[in-house]
Amino acid sequence: MFKKIVLATDFSARAEIAREVTINLVKGTKAKVTVVTIYHPSDYMMWHDLFPPTDKVEKYEQKFLKELISKKLHDYAKKLEKAGIKINYVMKTGMVANGIVKAAKEVKADLIVLGSHSQRSLGDVLLGGTAVGVQAKSPCPVLIAYSKVKPKPKKKTSRKPKKK
Repeated sequence: MFKKIVLATDFSARAEIAREVTINLVKGTKAKVTVVTIYHPSDYMMWHDLFPPTDKVEKYEQKFLKELISKKLHDYAKKLEKAGIKINYVMKTGMVANGIVKAAKEVKADLIVLGSHSQRSLGDVLLGGTAVGVQAKSPCPVLIAYSKVKPKPKKKTSRKPKKK
């Protein structure tokens, strides 16, 4: 039924649920999935208000951030590739809901899949969350993947040296 799907990710546990839903929806079909992540550089560089960087430092940070997010995007999509799903990658900067909708329009998507976050901030309540923003502006149907089962938190790796 769906031939072009946009799977939006923020690399959260809820985005992993959206990935599983997409795999189950698409596996065995000829559908193509575009995995998209949207980031806003200022979200990652909050200390700039206190310590404004030089142009050279800012360019280095932007390059490093893009490489880091690109690696996470490819790692996230590996499970789709292993399921035999054809994928593309899109990484954009800007407002998240607008970026997801823009990516869907660019690839002429039939469907957008994204995870729902149950922990809403005051800003989400007042302004609407990403899922609501995408639904309001989307050129196609939006599937919001949600599970009542709380996702398991990712294991944190310890940086402490091992005792001998």
